[in-house]
Amino acid sequence: MHGSGTYNDKQFNRVGTPVFRAQPGAGYKGNWNHVEVYLQMNSIVNGVGRADGVIQYWFNGMLAIDRHDVMFRTGARPSLAFAQFAIGPYIGSGSPVEQALWMDNLALATGRP
Repeated sequence: MHGSGTYNDKQFNRVGTPVFRAQPGAGYKGNWNHVEVYLQMNSIVNGVGRADGVIQYWFNGMLAIDRHDVMFRTGARPSLAFAQFAIGPYIGSGSPVEQALWMDNLALATGRP
């Protein structure tokens, strides 16, 4: 059952050209890569959510996603805030191959260093 409004499966945050690549070279998934993400909650004005939230994603220093029109919360939940941080691979209902994820120098901050 869908609620009122437009359904969004979050595919709008995909980059045009894949940044993690299967072949050796720049962005190779088997190498260490530097990933940075910045999220900023959208504002609420006069009880109405504004689509001014931010999603930015840097891959090895290149800005790959730069959205400043995101609606994370609505006027019905104006105090909604980021409360948890979770990271991990996602492939849907299951991976046909073994996967590994290595992290080093993980930092959470209120701004880009």
